[in-house]
Amino acid sequence: MPRNPHAESVRYVAQPSLAASPGGIRAAWLVTGLATGWSALAAACLLWPGLGTANPDAHLPAGFTAHRGQFELLVLLPIAAVITAITAYHLTTSTRRRRSAAPRATASFKIRIQSREAGSACTSAETARHTQGGREC
Repeated sequence: MPRNPHAESVRYVAQPSLAASPGGIRAAWLVTGLATGWSALAAACLLWPGLGTANPDAHLPAGFTAHRGQFELLVLLPIAAVITAITAYHLTTSTRRRRSAAPRATASFKIRIQSREAGSACTSAETARHTQGGREC
């Protein structure tokens, strides 16, 4: 009888989880939200220097003072190119996967169909295999 891999976790329910956070699931969601928000704020400040300040152009790198549009293109175009490349790759590979998942008519299947149309129930390879086992096709 095959062993259930989840039986171990059911058997030791009373044991505390190693990944338990103090404060329960609400605290875990709060910590996750704060970390995600802080990361999003850091990314926004890196992409748009001076975000939320009175004079955002003062926070641009030295070579880009008064050229905010060029700086934004320099920062955002590579990100857009990577996202576009990943999307194109995903769309082409998922199409390839769908095509390969479709049933294909193999050579032996075609021979079997042709032999049945000609009046034989089996191909020669099937006849040899099945007659040794004492079965008909």
